[in-house]
Amino acid sequence: MDTTSSGPSAGRDRPSGGLRGEGTRTALVEAAVRVVEREGVAAATTRRIAAEAGLPLGAVHYWFRDKRALLAAVVAALLDQVREQALVPTGRTEGQAEGQPEGQPEGRASGEDGGLAALHRRLAALPAERQLALFEVTTHALRDPALHHLAREQYAAYREVALAAVASWAGDGVDALPGGRAALATLLVACLDGLTLAALADGPARGDDGAVDLLLHLLRGALPPTPPGRPA
Repeated sequence: MDTTSSGPSAGRDRPSGGLRGEGTRTALVEAAVRVVEREGVAAATTRRIAAEAGLPLGAVHYWFRDKRALLAAVVAALLDQVREQALVPTGRTEGQAEGQPEGQPEGRASGEDGGLAALHRRLAALPAERQLALFEVTTHALRDPALHHLAREQYAAYREVALAAVASWAGDGVDALPGGRAALATLLVACLDGLTLAALADGPARGDDGAVDLLLHLLRGALPPTPPGRPA
């Protein structure tokens, strides 16, 4: 395939290494993410993405066999960014709550503050365009049988992160819940997904911290009592 171009974007902002360099693929995926966030999946045509990246159309076809392959890369990039920016706390030891001093015993209350509540705050802090893009790529993937696996992978990642947010303080007690860890992970994601979508609909004026507190209260009540001799 001829990857040269005589169009107006030829050579403009082209990553080093030519069209076959890995920097070109990264630039295309980043451009696709920006287009999806601003204008939605329907606007993310190969021509539109090439223009956004300042690259010739041939660069898109060199790296991605079709729009489905490009969308798969967009989903992967969005999930990576969500993990980095919202879902995975950084700068703390594993199990240490946000704002919890080093060495402080991690009871259930401190673990909750640095776990599910912090996870919800990070989700809510994502730009609205990013949140909408995540919802839109999910529904788009569900409408296309060839892309359905992307939605499954997306929600598998969400369940893994949500369960990790409570595992540090709930411990093995989650295994005693009806359905165990799998059911709890599904419930947590459903609640957080619903709160995120409701916040987009209602706007920032409507606070939903109370809903997260209620979810934690219900979860604490559902967990079996802490065995004697173990931290509460």
